Amino acid sequence: MTRKDSPMQYALHEFSPADKSGLYKAIYERRDVRRDFLPDLVPEEILNKLLDAAHHAGSVGFMQPWSFIVIRDVQVKTSIKALFERANQREEGIVFGSKAGRNSRGTVEHLRYVRSRAKRSARSGTP
Repeated sequence: MTRKDSPMQYALHEFSPADKSGLYKAIYERRDVRRDFLPDLVPEEILNKLLDAAHHAGSVGFMQPWSFIVIRDVQVKTSIKALFERANQREEGIVFGSKAGRNSRGTVEHLRYVRSRAKRSARSGTP
């Protein structure tokens, strides 16, 4: 709500209890998926809905500083995955040295997650 908005204007934009319940359910029950994807193509209509929602996701200053590329070619996907895995292994070696690869939690991705959580905690003053 901005200073020029009245509480009544804000109330007119409030989500219904059913909408709130659906939002909380989506947030609390979400899961990260990093493997075991189905080989089926995502139908065009669903893909368009997902991309539209992603383009409208919140960002600092409502800038949406991202772009999405849909890659359908299996060879291109395989090449991108190989490049990522090589770069990730190289980064693990730099960050973890001789301990790289020994621990399933010892990945660069996990380290970035831990660092971002630590930064948020430091800003908010909570563990």
